[in-house]
Amino acid sequence: MNFYTKLWALAVFMCATSCSSDSSDSSDAAIRASVVGNYAENTYQSYLQSLNTAKHLQSAVNAFVASPSEGTLEVAKRRWLEARQVYGQTEAHRFYDGPIDDPEHGPEGKINPWPLDESFIDGIINDSEHYAELTPSILADLNNTSKPGENQPEEALDANVATGYHAIEYLLWGQDRNATSAGTRSFTDYTTASNFSRRKIYLVAVTDLLVSDLQIITNAWISEQNNYRKTFEEGDSNVALRKMIMAMGILSKEELGSERMDVALNSRDQEDEHSCFSDNTHIDLLMNQLGIINVYLGRYGVTDGPGLDELVRAIDPVLDASIQKQLFESYDKLIAIPVPFDQAILSDEGRAAIDAAITSIRSQGNKIAGTTVVLGLEALVINDG
Repeated sequence: MNFYTKLWALAVFMCATSCSSDSSDSSDAAIRASVVGNYAENTYQSYLQSLNTAKHLQSAVNAFVASPSEGTLEVAKRRWLEARQVYGQTEAHRFYDGPIDDPEHGPEGKINPWPLDESFIDGIINDSEHYAELTPSILADLNNTSKPGENQPEEALDANVATGYHAIEYLLWGQDRNATSAGTRSFTDYTTASNFSRRKIYLVAVTDLLVSDLQIITNAWISEQNNYRKTFEEGDSNVALRKMIMAMGILSKEELGSERMDVALNSRDQEDEHSCFSDNTHIDLLMNQLGIINVYLGRYGVTDGPGLDELVRAIDPVLDASIQKQLFESYDKLIAIPVPFDQAILSDEGRAAIDAAITSIRSQGNKIAGTTVVLGLEALVINDG
């Protein structure tokens, strides 16, 4: 082979190698973009369903307030439980300063604040002098503020919750003082009890605010609009992927593993469980975990598209298998916690089950965070909470 023949052969080889590399890079980028796009659509659908179930709750609340009875109260409670089950899955779309928890404009602090000081809501209802009007905007402004005449420390203001799912939950169920059932508020609190008319106004206003806040988030994820979703999808896919992983990791390790289970386990205090008035905490936890599973697998409802699992499996199939195993083991361990949660934190059997779930979910958070390295993203370390 002469010099020119060798040179031609080398040129062909280099071109083939370069073209193959370019094709591989292009394919990987396309797959990553498709995972991000599928996530954005699933996020929209999850918030849309949350909005729709909140509207059903709104209709039931309006019917109850118009004609308070045991029957209309029970319907409103059922609609709250249905709405809560759907919203719980959206928690896996938080923790990266997206539309839900943007530091300046995100409505999460009005939608799902917790824990809640019941006396703060009762104080607003019973104090017509300081709170003459009870409108959605006024309740939003009252969230996390001091009680009249009190100079409360900043840490105490977190419990001064005036809005959101748990405020509505309290207004429907009342305090849970029972070992074997949820709160037992009577419909007569809206017919003959002190300030019943203001309690009605408050319930309607806080429910209206929930619907309007969920509408804001849903709008942010509608396709083909000049909104957050457009920026999310058209930006760097690797940045978006890291946000998805961050949300799952923080929800796993810091929120579920610490705030939503470990705090109550250590305090043994019913007030530290997530839905302490309705005894719905076990469903809250399961739906949060299901949301994490949804994001990793690229699923929502009956939709199953490209997910993070495909990206991880292509590079490290052993890690993907380990994460998927851990995800479903954590779900099973949450199911194994005796119901209700407020009694599980008191019994040896319940405490052991909760501790096992915490251990699994924290491990899950670490594995999820580790996918950033596998995918060539900026490394992510999740705190214990």
